[in-house]
Amino acid sequence: MKLIILQEKLKEGLKITRRVSTKSLSLPILENVLLETEKSFLKLSTTNLEIGINWWSLAKIEKEGKITIPTQVLSDFISFLPNKQIQLEKKDLILNIECDNYKTQ
Repeated sequence: MKLIILQEKLKEGLKITRRVSTKSLSLPILENVLLETEKSFLKLSTTNLEIGINWWSLAKIEKEGKITIPTQVLSDFISFLPNKQIQLEKKDLILNIECDNYKTQ
């Protein structure tokens, strides 16, 4: 998976989907958000097994794929980035995030 999206859009999507993801001691996967690319869209999905939220946004998709990331960690990091383009790239089971002079895995 490899895509480019504006920080503002990704931050908005994480803010919306994070409302559903809850801390679950028995099912830690429920604390995650699913990032999935389809054609020219990025889809964020979360659930708490009672309700689920899917959020879509246009993005520049270079390679399709999907990965789950802890919602809180991703949301906090994206909030600190400047309002510029963010590049998300999945290599094996690691998500690389780049924006301006900021990089993380």
